[in-house]
Amino acid sequence: LFEDKNISICGGWYGLLAAFIFSYAIPKRIVSIDINPVCEDIANAINEFQYSQDKFIALTKDMAVSEYISCDTIINTSFEHLENVDMWLNRLREFPGKTIIVQSTNNRKPADHTNCCDSVDELIDRMNFNEKIYAGTMELPHYKRFMVIGKY
Repeated sequence: LFEDKNISICGGWYGLLAAFIFSYAIPKRIVSIDINPVCEDIANAINEFQYSQDKFIALTKDMAVSEYISCDTIINTSFEHLENVDMWLNRLREFPGKTIIVQSTNNRKPADHTNCCDSVDELIDRMNFNEKIYAGTMELPHYKRFMVIGKY
């Protein structure tokens, strides 16, 4: 899924997902996008070797206006944090054929979880992919995580 791919991670935070991907796959390049400016330097430091090889870069940007032309795969594990979800979804539709991996949760307790889904079916409906590749639910002790993979 990630071998020899250009990957954009939306809501990349400190670059930990990128570090995990690098630990078991050899993507061409990973771009980690996060709106929080504190994350950029930390993510670049955590992925220092890949950063020095131009295989990783963290950017302080809004994912809803980011450019996805050069990537093959778009990952967003923080769908529940999006305040401008419609803007982001409309942006994604401008780049058909990309593999999009999205996760959300039904955990509404954190104040910044403003865009939760109650089920994997709701996440499927909200993503409204032209092609659904995978959908699943992970049952955790106090909430559920949902993942959908698809393409526009």
